Amino acid sequence: MDLAPFVQDLRVGRLAAAPAPRWLWPDAGVELVFSTARLTLGTPGGGVWRPGPVFTPGIQRRPLLAQVGEGNVLRVRLSPWVPPALYADVLAGANAAPDVLERLRADDLAGAAEAVRAWVGRRLAALPGPLQAAARQVCEAPLTFHLPELEDLAGCSARELQRRSRRELGLTLKGLQRLARFQAAVTALASPPALPLAELALSLGYADQSHFTREVRAFSGFSPARLAERLRA
Repeated sequence: MDLAPFVQDLRVGRLAAAPAPRWLWPDAGVELVFSTARLTLGTPGGGVWRPGPVFTPGIQRRPLLAQVGEGNVLRVRLSPWVPPALYADVLAGANAAPDVLERLRADDLAGAAEAVRAWVGRRLAALPGPLQAAARQVCEAPLTFHLPELEDLAGCSARELQRRSRRELGLTLKGLQRLARFQAAVTALASPPALPLAELALSLGYADQSHFTREVRAFSGFSPARLAERLRA
């Protein structure tokens, strides 16, 4: 199976202990982490926990702080239209794909990457359906999607499409659009400003600067200007 439409990125390597935690911003994509390193996650409110060697936050709706120790880490970034059924056991805290961890512990990084590709491929073979095509269009073109076109792609009414999206993906297509648009905002704010915030808001598909500010604050807890400072630090 061609994994390219479903796996956006796959990276494996040995990490040195990070000197300071880094921010993980809300994102429409889903990241699976297989790790022999100690990982500590925290929330801006002060909550802290240590996940197991196989971990995913699912579709991330709130910022997290991550502190990574020394060890081998394999990260698989899944497309937002991959249904949670693929990684449900990982969300539940199960040590999925034990052969991947065995290879990481043996310093066989290439073998770990091959093992995780096979694991994802086996699971995907039974999952893709018409809904994934609609969700993919929303995420790839969050400013231009139209429900009638998505109805044709998914072969069902708008109401049924939204219901299936919530059930199979964990959020509505509108929710996916909001996350994809916020992801574009994070990318834009991480670079030196080329546009005033009001113009940037319109270019990203927000109704106005106030709408932009509300959405950025809802996902990150910061204003656009404050978020830009953190991203560029």
